[in-house]
Parts: sequence; structure tokens; C-alpha cells
Amino acid sequence: MSGVVLQRSGDRVMDLYWRYEIAIRRGQAAIHSITSTSGQIAAVRKDLWRALPAGLICDDLYLTMQVVLGGHRVGFAERATVLDLRQFTRAQHFQRKVRTLTGLFQCIGLMPEVLLPWRNPIWLHFVTHKLMRFATPFLTLLAAGGLAVWLLGRWPRQFGAMVAGVLAGSALLFLVDRARFRRGWDGMAWVLRLQLVPVIALVNGIRGNYDVWQAHAPADTAAVPHA
Repeated sequence: MSGVVLQRSGDRVMDLYWRYEIAIRRGQAAIHSITSTSGQIAAVRKDLWRALPAGLICDDLYLTMQVVLGGHRVGFAERATVLDLRQFTRAQHFQRKVRTLTGLFQCIGLMPEVLLPWRNPIWLHFVTHKLMRFATPFLTLLAAGGLAVWLLGRWPRQFGAMVAGVLAGSALLFLVDRARFRRGWDGMAWVLRLQLVPVIALVNGIRGNYDVWQAHAPADTAAVPHA
């Protein structure tokens, strides 16, 4: 069983990502089980606990799938919450995401039965929610390129006018409100940079490089309540 981590990361993109993650887990639990608990708030029956492998990166994912493969369900209690006030830099967020996806690759190596639909009762959830992350940047690039080629071939003038309009609007915004332009550019660049996470994690997994753990002190320690 897992709950909801309420967080104020200070990054709009990451906060939006987490709200989307909660919605996915809500739907998964309604059908069968979530694919991964949150390490900050999780509970497991004592008789279902098994020793974790040494050097494990994603203990929450491994434990969840271990329980599910054992024929049990892992629920999602939205009324059970924990507050995480830590704020990290974007560089730290990037490293944490690389670590998590590298850990996913490691878990597959430790329990390859998660890839078998007749052994994994939430196989479809696992594929769409977890494995498809590795394909996301490649599919995004393919879709964007395909759409551009299709529009250019079907409506070349309209496509050229649209591109020119976007460039002109961006130039105008830069001249009128550089702060807003910079925020928009930084947000777009950050979203694009996040597409590199699955690529790096995939390379780590293929090379067997699982030494990716880095301790991250919060960027805003004042936001963390003292005991």
C-alpha cells in the first residue's frame, strides 16, 4: 500500500509531472495495482517482506513488483499523505530522474518475469507506465518530424506562415518582455532536456552501470521543518 507525496518542488514542470503521476496511480489501483509505491510512504504486510538485493537502486519499485508477482495487490490510499518540502535544483532533479530510470532497468534484470504477460498481472500497466519511458524521446522526435514533413508536403505555404508567425511572435515577446520570454524559453529547454533522461538511463542499463546514486542536499534547506 502506498499514499500520496505532497510536494512543493519549486519547479512547475516537475510539480505538473507529479500530479500526472498521481492520476496514473489512481487509475492503476482501480484496475489492479500500482506499478510502484513511493519510498516516503509505503506499507507492506510482514509476511510479504523479502530481503532486498544489495546495491538496489529502486527499492520501492522492486518491492512493489515482488508483491504483485507473488499474487497480491498493491493499493493506493489517496487520503494517506506525507508532506515533502524539499526543493532541488534542476540539475539535481535531472540526476534523480536518471537514477530512477536506471533503477528500472536494474529491476528488470533482477526480476525479468515482469516482462512476461502470463506472470505479471499488471503487465500492460508496467509496459505503458514504465517501459514506454525509454521510447518517449524517440517517439516524440519521430512524431514531431513526421508531422512537420506531412504539413510541409500538404500545406507548404501555411506551414511556412505558421513557422514565421511563431518566430515573429517570439521576437516580439523578446523585445517587449524579456523576463517572460526567458521564463518560457527556460521551461521549454527544461522539458527538452528531460527527454535525455531515458537515453542516459538506457545507456547505463546496457553498460551495466548502476553506480548512479548521488546524495542530494535540498537546494532550499530553510523550507525543511526542523525536528
